[in-house]
Amino acid sequence: CLSRGLGDVYKRQVYTPQSSICQAGLHMGLITESGGELVVALYPGLKHYTGIAGKNNIVSNDENKPQNRSFIIGNAPKPRVLKCSDTAGFIFQLPIGERELVSCPSNCGLESDAQVYGMDIYSPISSICRAAIHSGKLTSGIAGEVQIEVGPEQFHFEQSNRNAIQSQSTGYYIRSFKFVKAVSDLKPLTRVNVYVDNLTR
Repeated sequence: CLSRGLGDVYKRQVYTPQSSICQAGLHMGLITESGGELVVALYPGLKHYTGIAGKNNIVSNDENKPQNRSFIIGNAPKPRVLKCSDTAGFIFQLPIGERELVSCPSNCGLESDAQVYGMDIYSPISSICRAAIHSGKLTSGIAGEVQIEVGPEQFHFEQSNRNAIQSQSTGYYIRSFKFVKAVSDLKPLTRVNVYVDNLTR
């Protein structure tokens, strides 16, 4: 959200599809009138939405019409900002299954000194950003954010040539990683920086 959004909000925490995302963010106090970033998650529809006073002098409205869908919002995750040469060495300190959002610069396709080891499953000594290009999650010449997931030990990492990056083979490491999500191609929604994730509960 780049400035105070226009529109009504219905219900605090769980909002109707007709609610303004930016106003909901102000209502929850997650952004300020100068803007900010939000995570929007889908949520099951409710039969009734009760208005409530929120932050920033915003009062949400009652809605008595049942809805098929709702949404909730939360703080946008802050990515780990990487250089092209940065490896995944930090995953040695993380449990298996842990996910980490990282941000890569645009020029990593040209950084041939930053090596990649593996194919789909990568060694922790790999350049994360170049591995993201190798895997197809990022495009060379375009900055972006990707999410990695910490994997278990691997006895061998295969080499391959993909997307103009030649990865190397290597041996055993107690940790590995793979890419589970790319957010570089998500489009802003009503001038809001929004990362969309499904919530099924």
